[in-house]
Amino acid sequence: MRPEWEPHERTWMSYPCDEPVRASGADASWIEVANTLVQFEPVTMLVPAGFRSEATRRLDGRIEQLEVPLDSCWLRDNGPTFVVDDETGELGAVWWRFNAWGQSADVYGHDLDAAAGAVVADAAGATLIRSQLVNEGGAIHTDGCGRLLATRSVQQDRRRNPDWTEASIEAELRRTLGVDEIVWFERGLEADMTELHGGWGTNGHVDVFACFADPSTILVHTQPDPTEPDHAICADIRSVVDGLTGPDGTPLRVLELPAPARRHPDELSDDSYVNYALVEGAVVHGTYDDPAADERAAAVLAEAFPGRAIVGVAAGPIFDNGGGIHCITQHQPVVA
Repeated sequence: MRPEWEPHERTWMSYPCDEPVRASGADASWIEVANTLVQFEPVTMLVPAGFRSEATRRLDGRIEQLEVPLDSCWLRDNGPTFVVDDETGELGAVWWRFNAWGQSADVYGHDLDAAAGAVVADAAGATLIRSQLVNEGGAIHTDGCGRLLATRSVQQDRRRNPDWTEASIEAELRRTLGVDEIVWFERGLEADMTELHGGWGTNGHVDVFACFADPSTILVHTQPDPTEPDHAICADIRSVVDGLTGPDGTPLRVLELPAPARRHPDELSDDSYVNYALVEGAVVHGTYDDPAADERAAAVLAEAFPGRAIVGVAAGPIFDNGGGIHCITQHQPVVA
């Protein structure tokens, strides 16, 4: 599994076709993200047949459309995870089992989404690597040097993988992704913990709270307000991060991305600047109606990714539906 900062062939997305996203008006945010990304690299959008005319009208004409039936539009999670064979340069695509973040089929239909990974792999010309592990792309992150970040509340979720042990999950992640070490966080941010709160969430995706900027630098979500539930959770996350070293054996450089203020005062929030998309020459990150926090996050991202343009896109409507910019995009690495 290649790190996200290496060169991309393209970014893949799904058209905002599911009813909750459209009813909330968040489909406009999906369109804005796609039309922003294509300024920097090719974008291919999966579009159900009934949305082709609308998509043609709303999307930048440079965005390629691929007609695919879908249940929803979170392609980071139901799409494949691309990998590259170090010896041959061959592109592979890991096709995880997808069960809608542990939801039962009668709550959230997902048969079409579960099939999309193989469709994307074929369209990309990638060798399909099948896995029986229920997993999502937002639940894993790599430094490109053999280390993978994961969360026990996701991969070891009884609603996802009830018959898998930690050892068997680690073995499967090593087999499919070519990693050596799995760094486990116990759980995710409070608003994302569906087992605790019900509703729509991932039960702890790592791409909301921690990611590498390079093998020696890690970005972490922090919550400075001690009255917020995530204050203590972020301290636990930081304790794991502080125990890690880079490839040269020295402690990782840790860059904090403090949470913005709540946009909805009476609701838990997991709005996160960690959940961004890297594209060729740019970082496309979320903004959340908190100008001071948005500006601070842009400065931290500029420090983490020198030489890249830092582009903000309003991501609050996306997070109101369960995720962020990273969650709706899937990068395909360049291969030799």
